[in-house]
Amino acid sequence: GRPKGVMVEHHSIVNLVFTQTGFFNIDQKDRILQFSSISFDPSIEQIFLALLPGACLVLVDKNILLDSKRFLLYISKHAVTHLHAVPAFLNNIVSRGKIKARLKRIVSGGDVCPVPFARQLSGYSNFYNKYGPAETTVTSIEMAFSAGDIDETCPSLPIGKPINNTF
Repeated sequence: GRPKGVMVEHHSIVNLVFTQTGFFNIDQKDRILQFSSISFDPSIEQIFLALLPGACLVLVDKNILLDSKRFLLYISKHAVTHLHAVPAFLNNIVSRGKIKARLKRIVSGGDVCPVPFARQLSGYSNFYNKYGPAETTVTSIEMAFSAGDIDETCPSLPIGKPINNTF
C-alpha cells in the first residue's frame, strides 16, 4: 500500500506508555526487545516502554529476526523479558523450537491471533493480545490471558478492553 503519515500527539504517547507500564508491571529489571522497525508505530511503544521506567531496551539485528533459531538464542542470551510481535512471527519461532528465554510476557498484536496458538503462548509466560491502529497511538485495546482463561471452543480471541483515558 501507500505509506501514510499519522499525527500523534505527545500526550497520547505519554498516556500509552504510562498505561502500559502499569498494565505490564514494567520495572527497571525488565529488558524489552525492540522488535519493530523505527518506521512502524509499535516501535514507539517498545522504545518508550523501556526508557520511561528505566528498563533496558534490547536492540536486535534484522538478520537475527529472519532466523528463528538465532532469534531464540538471542532473546535467551540477552535475557529479554518482554516480547511484542505479530502472531505470524511468534508462531514461526514457537514452531521452530521451545522458547527457553526468561520472558515475563509475550504480547501479540497487529493481526488475528488464533485461539489454539494463544493457549500455547500463554503456557510460556504471561500472554497479552492487543490491537490498535496508528491513529489511536499504537494500542487502543488489550487483554491479559492465562492458559486456563482461553476457551478453545471460542471462534476468536478477544482483543480486550480500551486502555486508560480512552473510550
